[in-house]
Amino acid sequence: MTGGSDQKTYRAHGSSRPHPRFPEEPTLSDPDEVVTARLQVQELARIVQALPDAPRAVWVMREIGGASYAEIAEATGMPQATVRGVLARARRRVLEQMEGWR
Repeated sequence: MTGGSDQKTYRAHGSSRPHPRFPEEPTLSDPDEVVTARLQVQELARIVQALPDAPRAVWVMREIGGASYAEIAEATGMPQATVRGVLARARRRVLEQMEGWR
């Protein structure tokens, strides 16, 4: 992170960790690569949306939002150990369903 103002914004929202910055959109020169990347993102979104509510919320908070286990536990009311288990099962399910894209 570059500026201190970003840190103040994160603290103001109650998070001790900054939200991870999304990488710049890749510059793919091959149109087939662009199409494949977009299809992968669409498939990932479909898979995540198909997760049950609790695993989806935990997965999104951790993988997209960068929340800690403690932050997720506080937000969901789950014990941290439960958060870890739910996240592990959600990750496994997402990876299994994305296996064909490797």
